[in-house]
Parts: sequence; structure tokens; C-alpha cells
Amino acid sequence: MEIDFALFLLLQIVQIILLLAIASILLLLVYRKIVRPKSGAFKTLIVLGSGGHTTEMLSIASSLPAPLIDDATFLIASTDRMSEIKLRQKFPGAMVKKTPRAREVKQSWITSVYTTLIASFHAMWFVFMIQPDLVLCNGPGTCVPIAYSAFLFRFFLMQRSKIIFAESIARVKSLSLSGKLLYPIADEFVVQWQELIEKAPRARYVGFLI
Repeated sequence: MEIDFALFLLLQIVQIILLLAIASILLLLVYRKIVRPKSGAFKTLIVLGSGGHTTEMLSIASSLPAPLIDDATFLIASTDRMSEIKLRQKFPGAMVKKTPRAREVKQSWITSVYTTLIASFHAMWFVFMIQPDLVLCNGPGTCVPIAYSAFLFRFFLMQRSKIIFAESIARVKSLSLSGKLLYPIADEFVVQWQELIEKAPRARYVGFLI
């Protein structure tokens, strides 16, 4: 069962990367014909995962300096009502955007192939339109297509988004699945437990963020 899941996960990751790469090339062709001027304001994209991830990320966002949060856009899953409620309580006037989930709770792995593709293309278009200077995320799966879209656009020299991933405080001795997927591409990988440095040598230990 674990082998089947690992193989399925690997195939999904390869599929997403290939499709996003192809889509990035197509958008690059469009981008060269329609170059949209970027506004002078620093744009931060903050991805709210759900549940405890949302609580942690809102705590992190509250500690950000004004230039990083004033023009921030918060991205949540379209079915995640609780995160939107928490966000409105913390930042009443925040700019909120919604994205399809790659996989719902208890959704079968087979049907999640389709929903992952939809989420990936939506993420790609969303990042292309917003052109964030900073992508801040902490998992779970909602942030993976967003981060990889930002990475691929940067690879093709279309945007220069910096990606920061903050591992959840719940991860003490091992990285989360999102952390494992984003560790290779994150510009800064933050952990809240020093034990994780052994698993991710490039990570930066910052102590508790909440």
C-alpha cells in the first residue's frame, strides 16, 4: 500500500511539473507579446492551508512589517470557509482570492488526479496574473501548485518571486509532505524545531513562530 501510494504521488508530481512547464512556455510566448507593467507596490502572496496551518500562518502574517502586508493577497481553498472566517477576524480588509483544492479530505487518489490538474492550472494562471514578489506558505497541499508555478515562472525569467516555506510547529522530527516537495525550490525554508535541521540542512531554525 505504501509503495503504491509513493508511486502514485511520484507520478502526480512529475505530471504537475511537466504540465506547468508546458503551460509556462505558452504563457511566456503570450508574455512577450503582452508585457504588463508591474506596479511599484511590493506584492506578497500568503497561502492559507487550513486548520492549524491557517492559524500559524495568520500569526506569522501579523508579525510581518507593513511593507510586506499592506498590499498582501491571501489565497485560500474555495471550500475552506473556516480559514476565511479566521482571516476576516484578523485582517478585516484583506484581499482574498480562492483556488480549487488539489485534493479534498477523504477524496480518492484516483479522482484527485483530475482535481490536482485543475488546481495546478488555476495556480499557474493566478501567479501569472498577480506577479507576487513574495510567496509565503506553510502547507498543506494547497500551496504546492502555487509555489511550483512561482518557481517555474522565475525559471523562465518571467517573474522574480521569492518563495518562503515555514514548516508547521507540529513537525518535530520529520518534514511534512509539502515540506519535502518544496524544500528543493524554496528560497528560504524555515523550521520551528532544531531537530529538523538534520532532515533539511539548508533550513533555518527560528524557534516558535506562534
